[in-house]
Amino acid sequence: MPALRTTRPFSLLMLWTAACLLAGCGRMMSLKQELRDYDQNVRRVQVELEAPDCSDCTIVVVITGPDSEAISYRVFERGGSFDFMASRRATGLFAFLDRNANLGFDGDELSARHTWPADGDTSAPVRLSLAPGAPGAAVATAQHLFALRNHVVAGVPVQLAKQTHLGDTRFSAENAALGVWQPLTFMRRELAGIYFLEPYSPHKTPVLFVHGIFGNPRDFEPLIAGLDREKYQPWVLYYPSGLELQVLGAGALTMLNRLWAEYRFQDLHLVAHSMGGLVTRSMLKTCREAHGCGYVRSYTSISSPFGGMEAAHAGVAYAPVVVPVWRDLDPGSPFLAGLFAAPLPDGVPHHMVFGYLNTSTLSRESSDGTVPVASQLRPAAQAQASSVLGLDENHMSILAAPATRERLAQILAAADAKGAGR
Repeated sequence: MPALRTTRPFSLLMLWTAACLLAGCGRMMSLKQELRDYDQNVRRVQVELEAPDCSDCTIVVVITGPDSEAISYRVFERGGSFDFMASRRATGLFAFLDRNANLGFDGDELSARHTWPADGDTSAPVRLSLAPGAPGAAVATAQHLFALRNHVVAGVPVQLAKQTHLGDTRFSAENAALGVWQPLTFMRRELAGIYFLEPYSPHKTPVLFVHGIFGNPRDFEPLIAGLDREKYQPWVLYYPSGLELQVLGAGALTMLNRLWAEYRFQDLHLVAHSMGGLVTRSMLKTCREAHGCGYVRSYTSISSPFGGMEAAHAGVAYAPVVVPVWRDLDPGSPFLAGLFAAPLPDGVPHHMVFGYLNTSTLSRESSDGTVPVASQLRPAAQAQASSVLGLDENHMSILAAPATRERLAQILAAADAKGAGR
């Protein structure tokens, strides 16, 4: 097992910013170019889906290009309001109610189409009201769409259901840092995705582990080793942690919904560390708004900065180039202000685990050496939590603590018991 780190870049953001200001920083310059490329290649799209409820089907939204070809797609459980990223090559959308769940438009299914104006302006929300008789889309066949399965945004592939192990070189500290300073390069190298650590089994419940900023799936090795592998199958989300948290949450939901559409799993548990707790909470906020994610049975956050980080505020104020996620981690950010505006989806308990062993030499405030206890225990988060557990551990040692492993086992067992009564 790799050595546990006792510090994390949250507490070092201010020092890095100062060093960059004084001596210049190649990473900052790389980030500036990355963000320019990112802005030139992708854009945010807002969609309002109107569709009849259908417990056995899904809604597929196909993003189409200049020649009406499919360049990407999204899967939703039901109607609602959604934001997602699309290629700047996109010229329109085609949506349909996939009644037989074959990931293809069958001609007689409810559908809707939208084409953006010639100037390519996608800033206005798009309303798609599914109805009979909308023109069909030859590209929206199961064969065409399945070929795009690993493309969340056109030209930027992700790994879905790729089987690997925690020793995979993809999960290196160098690649994790790449995800902060060069997020587009991280994605273009086909690192992002949801990985399986064993073959998929319909008889085992998935547990999705979500790392934090500068983190990677290896951080969860102790917890994964403690899973009952007869009952649970570990999945790991790997993502470029420098991007906006809402974008990351939406991307995670897109990937999960694609996996759900393919495997139709009935239950799934979420376990998140550090900033991963914010990514996951953002995803669940979207689920609540869209009445989706009916497969999520529990959400466990560990050492998450629900109140933000003052060091991120300093980075936004003084860094020559701002890592996008710093804006969201600023304690006064609009993202954090709205994160707990609504409760979690019905039936999804939030179990909070926090640490209070301060091993940092930079601050004597009550913290786990990285994240202040006050941020971990944001009142709004506590108010919506089903349970709160504090441990005398630092930011990383908490992942290897026997008490954390035991608590997770209790959470999973309780969800199983509740599910047995459904």
